[in-house]
Amino acid sequence: MNETRETQRRVNMFDLIKWKLRGFDRKEAEEWIKNGFKPSEAVHLKRKGLDYSFNNSLKSD
Repeated sequence: MNETRETQRRVNMFDLIKWKLRGFDRKEAEEWIKNGFKPSEAVHLKRKGLDYSFNNSLKSD
């Protein structure tokens, strides 16, 4: 399915809104997304006091 540039922006905006609802600011959310984490995983790790740079191997488990 081909997505237009506008659709891609909207998807990205909706992703950021999901992260915002979970307490992440935009910059932090973008870093978690770049590292391949889902919002639920990121919330779990953040509650443990870890950040996205803690261990990128977590996403491969």
